[in-house]
Amino acid sequence: AARLLVLRHDDFSGPYYALRRGEAGAGAALARELAGLDGLLACMPYLTGASFGLADVAYVPWVLRAQALMGVSLDPFSNVAAWLLDLLERPSVAAEADLVAGLA
Repeated sequence: AARLLVLRHDDFSGPYYALRRGEAGAGAALARELAGLDGLLACMPYLTGASFGLADVAYVPWVLRAQALMGVSLDPFSNVAAWLLDLLERPSVAAEADLVAGLA
């Protein structure tokens, strides 16, 4: 499952970069990707199950940047928001959030 999510990461990063470039429809495309992650996280605490793993590592920097640098709201994606709050308790993710805050 983790390998598949990492392979599908381009499906997430494509809309992310399109939004950064201000392309029409990019916000909706990124919202669809976030909705997909939200659906996964409705059934389990981490993207691939019961424990933090490679898929979480792959996605969390992008979610942090979308939220902090581009104003993407996680309000419609409550499971993603809860996942992010949980991950921010991890020193590695907190350090990444600090790095992103310095970019804003």
